[in-house]
Amino acid sequence: MPSKSFLASKTVWFNFAAVVVAAIVKSANDGEFPPAFQAYAPAVVTVGNIILRFVTHQAIHVASPR
Repeated sequence: MPSKSFLASKTVWFNFAAVVVAAIVKSANDGEFPPAFQAYAPAVVTVGNIILRFVTHQAIHVASPR
């Protein structure tokens, strides 16, 4: 099966969005993560990654395959 660019990967974009949301939440709260965020964010990201693992099957590449 041919691979696709990592920029076309739903999993990569989901994880990038999770990092951006975490950075925004942390900066908006004086450098602290709210307790609710600390409790639920890792579980939400984990479940999101598990779901994406089941719906995506294609390999990704960073550089163009030769």
